[in-house]
Amino acid sequence: MTTDNVQVYEEQGGAVLVEAQGIHITDAASRATAAEFGIRTRRAVRAVEEELKPAIGKAYSLHKDLVAQMKRLIAPFKSAQLVVDAEIVRDHGEQERLARVEARRVAEEEAEQERVRLEAEALVLVVEDDTDAAVEVLEQAEAVVPMQVAPAPVAKTTHTALGTVTTRKVLTVECTDKAAVVRAVAAGTMPLDFIIINAAVAKRHIIAGNLTQLAGFDIGEKVVVAGRG
Repeated sequence: MTTDNVQVYEEQGGAVLVEAQGIHITDAASRATAAEFGIRTRRAVRAVEEELKPAIGKAYSLHKDLVAQMKRLIAPFKSAQLVVDAEIVRDHGEQERLARVEARRVAEEEAEQERVRLEAEALVLVVEDDTDAAVEVLEQAEAVVPMQVAPAPVAKTTHTALGTVTTRKVLTVECTDKAAVVRAVAAGTMPLDFIIINAAVAKRHIIAGNLTQLAGFDIGEKVVVAGRG
């Protein structure tokens, strides 16, 4: 589209809305005027579209080619990145596992030390001929269990000369039972936001079944305008 054509359409576009707001249908003549105005605006839309479509097509084709080239060039790098990222995730999980193992080892070692201490205390009581107290202490030794010890935190960030790589945990959510969600919403234990109403699906269902009523929906009609010319 030439610059002159753009200017013409811009000038016409500035005036056409004002003209449209001044149209009021009161009789057959004004009804015809409104119809003719609608036809002229539709012709203008088609004219602009036809003038710009070739350039849009070329731009779209170029865009599509460039996107395809970009995807082709970065594909091996992305694949390689996914492989290494998976290895980093595996290593992070292994470091967490080792931290848990070490925490359990420390807890069990401390529990064993406490048992040994109590058994030694019981032995002293036996030597002192305090059998009842010795039995009580031995029962305490038998009851000793490892305490919960929090694992040492695993380093999340690896620093290198090129930059840093950080691992973090994100929440993952997957719906496994839609019916359960619907029941929970109906019971009021979950908000209505959990259900997304798809009006297009409802419309297809109504048309296919020739329905006049559908629970939860208001079925009606509205007038739309179409023109030829």
